[in-house]
Amino acid sequence: MPQQVVSATGTLSLPTPGGVVHAGLPYLSQIESLNFNIQGQPPIRNRSKTTTRLSVVVDQSAPFFAGPDFQHLRPMQQREFEVYGQPVALHTGVLPVTFDALSSDDASICIQHSDPVPLTILSWLADVSIGEPQ
Repeated sequence: MPQQVVSATGTLSLPTPGGVVHAGLPYLSQIESLNFNIQGQPPIRNRSKTTTRLSVVVDQSAPFFAGPDFQHLRPMQQREFEVYGQPVALHTGVLPVTFDALSSDDASICIQHSDPVPLTILSWLADVSIGEPQ
């Protein structure tokens, strides 16, 4: 559900009834990778880099957002067989997402999560194209 407001008396009115309801303060979790480099090779710091695809390995995790920076995030789509109106099932495995091609010499991967649901990132693999020196 979208965020709800707790009244001054400490009550919360939900638009639909719920058997188990978790309530808490909103928060925003963000993780950003280090700048890309190639192990055992000359530095690529002065080269343009473009990330077009990311594969994130998760364990019992809910949807989140990912992108080349925090201004260009895309939602990770993982709804498959849930009944309409039901929450998305937690996912274990690889979740792919494609990005708009944004070239940068300081390329990294950004992941953001704002819902009070689990997110366990085990690893990620980014497809990065390396251009000419700038």
